[in-house]
Amino acid sequence: MGYRKQALAVVREAGDRHGELSVTLDLGLDCLRLEQPKKALGLLEDACAIAREIGKRTIEGHAVAHLGLAHVQVGQLDNAIECLEGALAIAHETSDRDLELLAAGNLGSSFADQGNGERAIEHAERALALAREVGNRSAESHALQSMGLASVDLGQPERAVAFNEKALAIIREVGDRRAEAITLGNLGKSYAILGRLEKARGCFEQALVIFREVEDRIGQLSTLANLCTAYEQMGQTRTTIGFREQALVISRETDNLQEECVTLSHLGFDWARLGDLDKAITYSEQALAISRDIEDCDVEAKALYDLGVAHSGLGHFKEAIAYFEDYLKSIGELGASTRERAAVLGLLGTCYIVSGQPAMAIGSLERALAANREAGDRQAEGDVLAVLGHACGISGEPMAAADYFEQALVISREEGNRKIECDALMGLGITHSGIGEFELASGYLEQVLMIARESDNGRLEGAALLSLGHAYTELGREGKAISYYESAAEVGREMEEMEVVDRAMNALGSLRSATDGSSE
Repeated sequence: MGYRKQALAVVREAGDRHGELSVTLDLGLDCLRLEQPKKALGLLEDACAIAREIGKRTIEGHAVAHLGLAHVQVGQLDNAIECLEGALAIAHETSDRDLELLAAGNLGSSFADQGNGERAIEHAERALALAREVGNRSAESHALQSMGLASVDLGQPERAVAFNEKALAIIREVGDRRAEAITLGNLGKSYAILGRLEKARGCFEQALVIFREVEDRIGQLSTLANLCTAYEQMGQTRTTIGFREQALVISRETDNLQEECVTLSHLGFDWARLGDLDKAITYSEQALAISRDIEDCDVEAKALYDLGVAHSGLGHFKEAIAYFEDYLKSIGELGASTRERAAVLGLLGTCYIVSGQPAMAIGSLERALAANREAGDRQAEGDVLAVLGHACGISGEPMAAADYFEQALVISREEGNRKIECDALMGLGITHSGIGEFELASGYLEQVLMIARESDNGRLEGAALLSLGHAYTELGREGKAISYYESAAEVGREMEEMEVVDRAMNALGSLRSATDGSSE
């Protein structure tokens, strides 16, 4: 490139526009090959202008086509398609078959990358026919790859596999190792969509070996991401973490802040899934810091959510509340879905309850309830209604609590959700006990006990037995109360829940003392 730069200075000084066009175009192509698209853009735009000025229509067409490729490299697909369509028009005008193949082939891949499967197939089929006509095997494989990507977009993964396998056979015949790795990646994605995860993993692992062999760091990053997705779907979180750690090293070595940020975010989620919340927080905090530096609102929102969940899991409710509040502000700007907003409002309400702020909890939960109703999510609506009942009970509003529990109970039975049904029934039992309606309370608690025994839920059974013991004590039915407390103590011992055992034994002691005293 050094010699060409010197040559460019010479031809410019001499006023040789034809020579300047030739050298400028060559320099632009060099920058494209070296993956320096920003430099290529300026040079190729100059080449287009000179070719237009001196009437070199064919050269202009090739310059415009390569300008489109430079736009592809910087991710400007709309600009790329505009250039490539312009180049295709020039190819038809000048009957330049090579230019038509170049433009049509790259239009196929660009429309595929854009998610426009039908347009991608249209241009890729034309490129495929031209490539076979002139015997260009590399262009043939490129067209087949584009047809594979377009088939995925059109919901035809089986066809995508067939196209990519044909492309792979040609590429191996040609001996283009980097193109082989790219095609293996595309083939792996198609297998993954079909649920054939072992085949997908095999393709990705082969691709990774080749990308390392040709020292393609960008290819390594994308393949590691694909491997993580495959292993994640296979439920192998620790293996996924190993690949993410490799991706993190590469992203830092290549100063790729975007990939570093995304990888850190995923690592935070993975460690949370494994139950190591301290590690999860460490990674998510790093992701949050970088996301704010590079203004990536999506990753910022995800990091805030993950940090809220992790701190909540550790019992750090003040921190969790702050992160969830920031998350809600963040997704307000992103225009997140109603369901997402409702879910976080529900989590926020629970954090406020546990941290002793029932009034704040009620505010968040009422907003969550409205959002779930707007989204038409009955299961989530029932869940929030039950939590609202608890919040109202804590804040000294028993009638409101009972109303919310009743609404939750109706929905739980409509939806067949036993968990919400139990929450609502237990809430109703405790609420009616609290206002002295022990007969009504015992009816609800008996239903909880029945469900707990049906589902073999020892914790719930112990809680129901204790509450029933209290209700029957207040009703003056000591014999029945003693029976329930004895059962609670037995369940507590089986579950090794000493708090349940202690509460039951203390209640039994008080009851028996009172019974002995009255008999004397």
